[in-house]
Amino acid sequence: MDSLPISEWLPFVTMDWLILGGLVALVGIDSLRSGSRRAAALALAFPIAALLHISIGSARGVGELVVSLGATGQTIAFLVLALVLFFSFTRFTDSYDGGGFLHAALVGVATTVVVIVSWLSVPPLLEFWQPNAVIIALFGETYRFWWLFAGLVTLSFVRK
Repeated sequence: MDSLPISEWLPFVTMDWLILGGLVALVGIDSLRSGSRRAAALALAFPIAALLHISIGSARGVGELVVSLGATGQTIAFLVLALVLFFSFTRFTDSYDGGGFLHAALVGVATTVVVIVSWLSVPPLLEFWQPNAVIIALFGETYRFWWLFAGLVTLSFVRK
């Protein structure tokens, strides 16, 4: 069996994949430590914040303000929505504390998939981090439905 040394494939690992891998690791470690409650809340908060963000420009009272602030204001509005939803969802989701490493890995990957797909669907967020073309092609609009579906179904199965 012929295998490539790390030094030969390392140049192909871009910063985008390191960011996604870091998120997988953080969510997985948190899942090992304290269960899947926060991961499930994060996976629910991001797509719902993305849906709400579509309507914020026409919202009475804050719509004009958010639009006038440009990409920065819209990004802050999205992050505030996501944070409020995250804390709301942690209040009514239960944690499943068993499963070990495989459970943590599945939770980490599923949550990261939902976060990156949601990130790509909110244009102002792309002003702050624009992933490379491979990530956009893999997690973009063409496969958005399937990635969200697979991520949320995976989270429901690992919580069983």
